[in-house]
Amino acid sequence: MAQLAQLKEDVLQNLSSHPIIITGDMNCLYGRDNVKQTFIDAINETGKGTASDVWVELKQGGVYPAKVSTEATAGEETLDKIIYINPTMGTMIQPVAFSIDREGYLYEGKPLGDHWPVAATFQVTSTKTAINEISNDQHTDSRWYNLNGQRVNQPQNGIYIEQKGEKSDKRIIKN
Repeated sequence: MAQLAQLKEDVLQNLSSHPIIITGDMNCLYGRDNVKQTFIDAINETGKGTASDVWVELKQGGVYPAKVSTEATAGEETLDKIIYINPTMGTMIQPVAFSIDREGYLYEGKPLGDHWPVAATFQVTSTKTAINEISNDQHTDSRWYNLNGQRVNQPQNGIYIEQKGEKSDKRIIKN
């Protein structure tokens, strides 16, 4: 499980406004290992993004197999996973299809390797943004505040809160 903790740290350090897809032989099973707690839940608890397993979402109705023992059998689960992480703000993806190729991976009736190939199809579902507007202009009738709530007379490049009358908006100022 140390490799999952290390992978989780790398994902969190590099998670920006784009989704991350992790796929391949993770050499672990939900029924046998602490994959959900060590990786999926650990990312979700940070608030930086949401992690999900495509197989769990599309084939298991979103229900992760319970950890039953160290000798649990996989059933339909494979060691190969497709996990996707959506950032809290930015582009979001959603899986729409998942398959395990048990027919096209045969040669003379025998599998070409010890793992069946897994595949997923994703669609972009939305783009979330926390900024209302990017502007080059600075209204003279506005009051400007930095993100600490301190009033600023002449905003420079950066993120500021603009107050016009009773309304406030967060904006990026580019000079």
